[in-house]
Parts: sequence; structure tokens; C-alpha cells
Amino acid sequence: YSFCTLLVVMQSLKSALAERDARRGVPQKKTTEQPSSFKKQSRELCWSSDDTDDSQSGDLKISATCSTNANQKRNPPLELCWCSSSDDGDVPPQKRPKRPENTSNDKDLIRVVPQSTASIRWYSSSDDTDIPSKPTKLKRPRTTSYSEHLKLFATKLSKLPKNMVSISNIVTLSDPAVVVFDSEQAAFWGLSEAVLSSIPKKGISHAYSGNQFGIFVPHLGDGRCSTFEHNGVEVNIKGSGRTEFSRNFDGKLGAASACREYVMSKFILKNGGPSTSTIAVLASTTAVIARERAGLEPQAVLLRCSSSWIRFGTLFQLLYHSRVADATNILVGDSKQSLASALTSLAERTANTTAWWQSHGLYHGTLNTDNLLINGVTVDHSSSEFLRIYDPSFCSNTVDVDKMYRFGNQPSVVRGHVERLSRAFSLDSSTVAAILKRYDAFYDRRYLFYTVQRWGLIPSKECCDSMGHLISGWVDILKGGQPWLDLVDAIASEEYLKYRVLVTGWSDWVHRFQQASEGFPRLARRKSFLFPPDMVMINKLADSKQWAELNALVTDALLPPDP
Repeated sequence: YSFCTLLVVMQSLKSALAERDARRGVPQKKTTEQPSSFKKQSRELCWSSDDTDDSQSGDLKISATCSTNANQKRNPPLELCWCSSSDDGDVPPQKRPKRPENTSNDKDLIRVVPQSTASIRWYSSSDDTDIPSKPTKLKRPRTTSYSEHLKLFATKLSKLPKNMVSISNIVTLSDPAVVVFDSEQAAFWGLSEAVLSSIPKKGISHAYSGNQFGIFVPHLGDGRCSTFEHNGVEVNIKGSGRTEFSRNFDGKLGAASACREYVMSKFILKNGGPSTSTIAVLASTTAVIARERAGLEPQAVLLRCSSSWIRFGTLFQLLYHSRVADATNILVGDSKQSLASALTSLAERTANTTAWWQSHGLYHGTLNTDNLLINGVTVDHSSSEFLRIYDPSFCSNTVDVDKMYRFGNQPSVVRGHVERLSRAFSLDSSTVAAILKRYDAFYDRRYLFYTVQRWGLIPSKECCDSMGHLISGWVDILKGGQPWLDLVDAIASEEYLKYRVLVTGWSDWVHRFQQASEGFPRLARRKSFLFPPDMVMINKLADSKQWAELNALVTDALLPPDP
């Protein structure tokens, strides 16, 4: 791939110089003809919208001119842009383009990457004249095992059109070591440790789109993930190797990234939050992969479970190809709901998750639509972390240069994704407004519910109604810079005098809290909030293959703090 990339850059530079000389009237130098084994080809790779077996797969819709071997049956596609790889936290980030100023949330909801960002695409010249107007479909051999792989799937992956799904080879580790295994979460899904030795050789990967940092990227997919069935449960394996959607990535996963996602998902669930279940991390004892963060690090795979692996981006992919009926069928499912009711339920599920984040201080990091699942949870928590001090501007993702996904902006970002999805179904404005109104109301209600619960009270409807006027003052107190958890514990344990001097407005707010909470029962046993271990230490132990020490670190962090 490095050689191919260098070849593309050289050809692009040569073509651009030749065009410049032609405009200036400089006579062209005679060049020797290229060998016949290399021919200049222009092709646009895209998904086929038909449903025939012989066009089940495609690749990125990329306009590219590259030098390729004429005898090669299939050439690795070029990368559209840095953000076109979903769920690839180990891929070195590049500087992304600025969002076009003329982008409108109301009118520009489903769009291809605009021409203003054409510099991030690799062309052979400075204009688009050499791009063919009609796409060339890349076809692969017929797959007779499509139904065989999907027939046992109880969730909605089986409802995807055939040309959105690809049967992928699962490249398992030849010498795996079990880094961590969550027996509690595995038992929740009816699995045991036997799943680690029962990983099949074939799995399913599917295509989806993504709104990534304000830019709609129409053609993404499971670049290094495959889904297989075990005991009636869909198990997703991350780091399983290249798929039809890998583009020029290797499809591999580093041990540090796998362990970070495992730890964050585990602690979200332990603290009562909604998340996918990461049940195990397997790492190779010999194989290593090259990553910019740590050079060479152990290769690993991550096993995770969810009630559905259909993403927001999956529906965007269907709607991008005008497959409204298929998208509606996936979202509505077997229920008798209308499309508007199904979207309202989707809005409620995502609002509940976002309210939990904001009330517990969880920063997600990569809130793209391809990371939001339609069951209300998210994937890719490798960049997530819990805030110890309330900071609405907090943003630790170095790729997010504009801080679009900062902590305080998360509810608005998720709301925008719900709005884009609703408008993409061509619903009328009044229906979309009703869905968003429901999102706002449900978010406020659930945020109040979780906050009252953290204050040590039973969050009944009457109690929440009595406490609603305290929220704005509570946020002002959090902005004072004191540790978030300490303030919560002081209220829950009724140690009000502790911050009387340290926090401005504390005494007045506590007085109003005591009046509002009078007569309402408190939680008999409040669950301790658990912070995950330091991710720098997780990276260090994973890179050095100190699996026992890593397990001990996670186990110690799961112990309740001393009273």
C-alpha cells in the first residue's frame, strides 16, 4: 500500500505539472512509454442499488485516478478522507477540512462531501475532467452462503438488503491469550467462556454512512468488524481483519485500544449506564501491529454484544440510495408502530442515554452517526472518559479540532442526528418538530431523574417534580471547580457544611434543597460511583503484555471506595 500511495502521488504531481506547462505553452518533453503491465485507469467505486446476487458488494464512492496492475483482478481502493474510517481509533488522524459555511441543518441534511473539500480526495489532476461520469461497479463472485449465515440471526441484520452485507473472513489470532473476560456480562447474554474457542471463520460485515464532525460521508462500513451468531446471540468481533469495507486499512486492532474500550464499557455498565457489553479481549503473544501512538503493539481482538448492531448510519446508507421502504422496515420491525412513532421511540432511547452521560459526567468523544445504534446505545468508547470536575468545554479527542463533540454539546449533537434522520425519511416539518419536542422533554425528564437519584433520593415522579427548580442552581455549583463526585456525596450523605465556604451559593442552594426534599424517602443503599483506572496505565500495561497486572488494576478499580 505504501508503494501504491507513492505511485499515486507521483502520477498526480506529474499530471498537474503537465497541465500547468500546457497552459503556459511550454512544449512537452518526450517521455518513455510505461510498461504494458501498468495502465492508467479511472474508476469510480460505488455501491450498487440493485438487489442482485452478483453485485452484493462494492466499495467507497471515490473518484480516483491511479496506476494499477492491469492483470490484477481487484485493486485496493483509496481512502476518501481521514474521517471515512469508522471505529478506527488507532488510525493516525489527519487534519480534517473546515465545515462549509453554507451548510444548513435544515436543507443540507443528506449530502455528499462538498466540492469545497475536494482537496482531501486524491485526483490525478487539479480539476475533475478526468473523472468518469458513469460509475464502474466492482463485482465479486456469487456467495451462496448468505442465507446460511443470516438464518439464525434474531436481530435486524438479516433485514438488510443483500448488497449492503458482505460475508467476511474472520482472521483469528493463531496464539491468543485471554487478556480479560467478563463472565458477568457473558452470563447476561447467555454465553460462557466457550465462545472464545468457538469463533467461526466467517462473519457478516455491513455498509453504513456517517455524519462525522459535520460532514456526511455516504460510504462507510465495518472496516475491521464482523458479526457472528453464537447460541442465538449476535457477537461482534472487532479487529477480525480486512472486509469489503476496509479500504486501505489493515483491519487489525491494537491491544491498548481494545482494552480501553473494554474498560470504559464495563465501568459504564457498572455505574448503571447504557452501553454495549464488551465481554472479552484476546491478544496475540507474538503478532504485533504498527501504530503511530506506540510504534509496535500487540495485535488483539475485542468481543462485544448488543441487542442490535444496526446503526443510525445504516439507515442513512439506505436513505442515501432511496431505499426508504427498507429503512422503514428495519426501524419499525415487527411492531405495528407508524414510522413517526418508531422515530419518536428512537429519540427517547437516545435522549435517555445522553441524559445519563450528562448527569454522570461521561464524555463520549466520537459522536458520529455511525457510532450510534438504533437501540439507544453507542459503540467505540476507546476515547471516552468520566469527568472528575464539571467542564462543559472538555474535549480530549485531538481529532475534534473544533470541539464539536465537547462534553457540554453532546445533547445538541445527538439531537441533531435525530433531526437529520427524521428529515431524511421526508417527514413533514410538523412531524419532525413533534419528534424533536419529545426528545427535549424526555431528555429533561431523564436528566432530572438521574440527578435526583445521585442526590440520594428515590426519584419518584412527585419527588422529581419538587426538585426540578434546583437543576439550574446545581449546574452553577458544579461550575465552581470542585470535584463532581465529592459534591454529590456531600448531598447524598447530608454533610452540607463541608462546602459552605468553598462553593459560592452553596448554603442558599442547600437550604432550598432541604425544603424541596422534605418528606421524600431516601435510597436505603446508594451505589458507589466507580471511576475507571488511568488510561495511560492501561496503554502501558497493554503495550508491555502485562495482562495479570492489567486485570489486577481493573479489579481494584471495581472495588467500592473505603467509607
